[in-house]
Amino acid sequence: MNTEKDPNTIKVNEALKNYQIAKEFKEKGNYKEAEYFFKVALNGIQNIYGENKIEVASIYCSLGSTFFKQNKFKEAELIYKKSLEICNRFSKNGYSVKATVMCDLASLYHSQGLLDKAEKYYMDSLDILRNVNDFESIEVATIYNNIASLYYEKGRYEEAENLYMVTIEIYKKKFGEDSYQAATIISNLASLYEKLNDLDKAEKLYKSVLNKLRNKFGKKHPYVVIVMSNLATVYDKKNKFNEAEILLKEVIDIYKGLYGDENHNIATIYNNLAVVYCNKGNLEESENLHKKALKIRVKLYGENHPESAISYNNIADLYKKIGKTEEAECLYLGAYKVFQDMYGNDHPETTKIYNNLMNVNNKKDNI
Repeated sequence: MNTEKDPNTIKVNEALKNYQIAKEFKEKGNYKEAEYFFKVALNGIQNIYGENKIEVASIYCSLGSTFFKQNKFKEAELIYKKSLEICNRFSKNGYSVKATVMCDLASLYHSQGLLDKAEKYYMDSLDILRNVNDFESIEVATIYNNIASLYYEKGRYEEAENLYMVTIEIYKKKFGEDSYQAATIISNLASLYEKLNDLDKAEKLYKSVLNKLRNKFGKKHPYVVIVMSNLATVYDKKNKFNEAEILLKEVIDIYKGLYGDENHNIATIYNNLAVVYCNKGNLEESENLHKKALKIRVKLYGENHPESAISYNNIADLYKKIGKTEEAECLYLGAYKVFQDMYGNDHPETTKIYNNLMNVNNKKDNI
């Protein structure tokens, strides 16, 4: 009996092994390592099949997502389009992969503020999924949530609200009334109401979500602290500054216990607490917290990263408020250059910071 394995089978198994290693690195957030092993897996499969397997398209898609996570937007776009090109050679057996690639490409465009492009690919992905799944599948609901988020950003609030509600009902049917999946979308709906300044509705929904998540995960789970932070923002907008401060300090303590003192989540909460202190009139403490957030972000990402640029913008906002226009202008300019280089002139954040820069320039001219 011949016990020797077919050489191609050995190569395929090796490629699949590398693919699994890449997925594990990706799940842990180790994107450079994931990129390397996805490339090794891709090369192994291509050496056997060329690009005549739908699995090749799937690996391309996974590789594209690691580029995306590393802010390598051009590389990600090219890889996603390569994956789509392969998917288009296959009929029904390629539909689910094609829908995934289109959704990922839409998310890429969405993150860059290219909202019309993103909407097109979300809709194309949705059409495929509704043809191969039922209209209330989890995959369809996920796209509904993504489109709702996009409509939120485009100011199409009524459409966003309707889609969030549809998504919530699907998740409740699939996962249960008190599931964290449904709670997550309810939190998104609360964020929409917050945007519309319907703060009572937002507060009620955030509290409801918070209770459900605490009952399911306990008081110190990452899902729980995200909602605590969102609720604190609503308290701040309702001038409930003490309630907001108490919640945010609790969030900081939880995050330090979970991740240590210099995690990106803590930087975000320092920023939120700085806003509360600013609104309370405690400008010195507000500035200190903004600078602590900036220090963490620069250490984690470097000076020319969008997260660092957000801190530049936040400190500039504070300086503009207290009349330090020269310092504000310098920081706005730095933030603007980062976003311009990363995303281009048409991204909403680039536009917002440009407007801030123009406003502080006008203020200087009027002094």
